[in-house]
Amino acid sequence: CAPALHRAMGASPDDASASSPRPSLLVLYGSETGNAQDAAERIARDANRRHYRCDVLAMDDYEVTELPRASTALFVTSTMGQGDPPANMKRFWRFLLRKSLPAASLAGVDFAVFGLGDSHYQKYNVAAKRLHKRLLSLGANPIAPLGLGDDQHPTGHEAALDPWLRDVWTSLRAKYPLRDGERDPADGEEATALERCRYSVEVVDDADAADGVDKRGNKGKWWRKHVASEMPTTPELCAAAALMDRVARAAARVD
Repeated sequence: CAPALHRAMGASPDDASASSPRPSLLVLYGSETGNAQDAAERIARDANRRHYRCDVLAMDDYEVTELPRASTALFVTSTMGQGDPPANMKRFWRFLLRKSLPAASLAGVDFAVFGLGDSHYQKYNVAAKRLHKRLLSLGANPIAPLGLGDDQHPTGHEAALDPWLRDVWTSLRAKYPLRDGERDPADGEEATALERCRYSVEVVDDADAADGVDKRGNKGKWWRKHVASEMPTTPELCAAAALMDRVARAAARVD
């Protein structure tokens, strides 16, 4: 079986855009608690708004021998505390580390890597750094610098994800120009789109707040006290809802 796999890794890539009206992107993630998966799904939503056809998969759910045939692949991964890759990318990563793979195996693949990490740890974002280095050694072509998100930043990994995505979309638009009648989202337009979440944001009017009753009929002195303070913006509330969603997903995995 191994020789066949190696032949696949050395296969000539074919440009997915040649057979599809929409350019094709592959988004692969390695995620332990769901944060990297959330980031990958956000990338896919942004890609769809930019007229790309996008497949999103955990790395171990993707047939790694097909990677040379991908025109463009975007990778998102977190790093475990001791520098290990997430569980759902270990098989993918072991295959890429095979010494018998040809140096130009991925010569036809454009790629970018984004890592989610915590700079309090010594092996900060090491999984993303190693993946980026290995893809380069196999001949893949970077379309953006390695992106490193840091949970210690006041706004989390999004502080690095946003500029990394701008670099990615700029490079891809040069590769795939817009067709007649198409346009890319205006700056900031993506920020108004709410991510699907199991929590909803409810904005109450002043009368309901003054009475200390929310729209579901829940009463309590705390409601009036909190409204009296500076109210968060709707995007801030939505970001808090998304954070609660990630915490709930992580808790569900532990259970």
